[in-house]
Amino acid sequence: MVTKTRSAAPYAFAGILVGALTPIAFAISAFIDGFWEFDLNMLSDLGISHSALAANIFNYTCMIAGLFIVIHSIGKIKAYEGAACGGAVVLFFCGILLAAIGLFTKDTAYHIPIACTYFFLVLITIVISAITDYRSGKVVSAAATGALVVIVFASMPGFQLGGIEVIAVLAMCIWMITQSLSLAFSKG
Repeated sequence: MVTKTRSAAPYAFAGILVGALTPIAFAISAFIDGFWEFDLNMLSDLGISHSALAANIFNYTCMIAGLFIVIHSIGKIKAYEGAACGGAVVLFFCGILLAAIGLFTKDTAYHIPIACTYFFLVLITIVISAITDYRSGKVVSAAATGALVVIVFASMPGFQLGGIEVIAVLAMCIWMITQSLSLAFSKG
């Protein structure tokens, strides 16, 4: 993969923040909610929690994380060419959709189509990332991405949709960190 800019570290930092802080914020929201249960509830249930604080933490986290994903993707768009750049464009739209998940909560008609499109596009960008990382010799990054995808799909028989969603979100956060580290150390 050919890179276009010398340092994308500031953009990479946004992705590291998303990957590291989103699960913590979601866990805090679930703790404050008090009724949310892993594998029983969907994460979006936190966005309409009976606790306004839990709902606000979840919804604002989605909006801020979405913004940071957009920032991260801009760094990838600037840094990479070809399919890797295309994957970054898809990731850009993922960021917009994640922010929209925080705006259009589960009690609106828009939420399910937005959330489903988000997860579909995340899968597409992750597949593109694994392929382009492998082709460019970033074998560790490609293997990590592949392992995360396998973990999510392997969890499907053992969990309900709510549990699979949590596992998928954790995998996406780990993926964001690995991709951000890769972006931070990209050379022009």
